[in-house]
Amino acid sequence: MSQENSYANLEQTKIFNRAKKIAKFSLLGLTLAIGAFTSFYIVPNNSKAVVQRFGEYVRTENPGLHVKIPFGIEKKTTIPVTTIMTQEFGFRSEGGNQFKGDTKDLQNEYIMLTGDLNIADVESSVQYQIENPVSYLFSVKNPEELLRIAHASHVRELIGNGSIDEAMNMKRTEYTIKARDMLQKSMQDYHTGLSIRNVIFQSVNPPKNVRSSFNAVNKAIQDKETAINNAKKEYNSIVPQAQGTAQQLIAQAEAYRLQRVNGARAEVAQFSQTYEAYLKNPAITRQRIYFEAMTDLLPKMKEKWIIEQRGLESGLLMKLDIDQRSIGGTAK
Repeated sequence: MSQENSYANLEQTKIFNRAKKIAKFSLLGLTLAIGAFTSFYIVPNNSKAVVQRFGEYVRTENPGLHVKIPFGIEKKTTIPVTTIMTQEFGFRSEGGNQFKGDTKDLQNEYIMLTGDLNIADVESSVQYQIENPVSYLFSVKNPEELLRIAHASHVRELIGNGSIDEAMNMKRTEYTIKARDMLQKSMQDYHTGLSIRNVIFQSVNPPKNVRSSFNAVNKAIQDKETAINNAKKEYNSIVPQAQGTAQQLIAQAEAYRLQRVNGARAEVAQFSQTYEAYLKNPAITRQRIYFEAMTDLLPKMKEKWIIEQRGLESGLLMKLDIDQRSIGGTAK
């Protein structure tokens, strides 16, 4: 019995040692497998990897295959640096919003007070991307939440410093540019690692319960402006034309005045010359004037008679039958 017990104990010892060796090799193989599995990693093309060693930042890796110290000594965090992300304010679109906050307080996001003491419903969105992964991970606890707070503050500042008409129409584009610049500066000042690509004002409207009345007032104002513009257009069309006609009439009257004055002066000068000639030789001058008058008068007469003056008597000599349509005439 003792020999059998000894033989059994020996067999058990051999089995135990064999199992112990198998366990050691298995544990070693598992350790090597885990080490190999946790040593290699791949960074996607749209991302960068931030590597930490015992929680301390070590390096940033670009896209591709990389190696790190296994067993949790070095840990990597993959950050998408080329993806354009969106934060929505005052509304939530399906699948388009990266922020998964509570949607029950949307009213607190979009209701704002304008500078002229009106209430406006403002819906906006921010498009951004992670530019600096290290600052994004270690400078601020929650960069996205800080972005939301900063954007809401900037938009309320812009809306609160102007009128509701400026927010809705006149300065909407200006507000968009200013909001983007102000938000970018805030993200840089807090070292969030975020880069603001665009700020979009989806809509700026009065509250829903007064929107129809507000639109009616705006339509009346637009109709008023249209009527004023049409009146100005008609004024600019008629008045210059009337002024041009008046200037033309004035110019014609001035030309007619100059013509009459110059004509009168010429007649006065001619009369003066004739008078001087008459003083020098009255008979010749009187005869010249008579001939000139006959020269003007005779062509206008239909019948022409020649009468000879003989002392106190006169006699009819002949009638001139001169047809103006013919070259010559005949005398009877």
